[in-house]
Amino acid sequence: MTLNGFMVLKNRMLIKKVLVASGISIILFVLLTVLSYFLNLEYRVNFKIGLPWTFYYQFIVDCEVQHGTNPMNFIKDAFVTWTLTTILWLILTRKK
Repeated sequence: MTLNGFMVLKNRMLIKKVLVASGISIILFVLLTVLSYFLNLEYRVNFKIGLPWTFYYQFIVDCEVQHGTNPMNFIKDAFVTWTLTTILWLILTRKK
């Protein structure tokens, strides 16, 4: 096997690892979102979704249910989850 062929194989393995880590991070992000909902379940109407930053919130104003979103916090939550998951996956799956 030539050096070029070895580098292509190594790059394919790295891409595969990053794709697997991305899939795991999506599942983890959904689980964290559901967990943040259930942590606030006792309030029923007033709750927040998002860990560590809240990206969806619902509350009552004058006996009417209101809600709001913060897309930047959603992006930050997703990025932090993806980054940490990918780094941990690459560390755990490296060859020794």
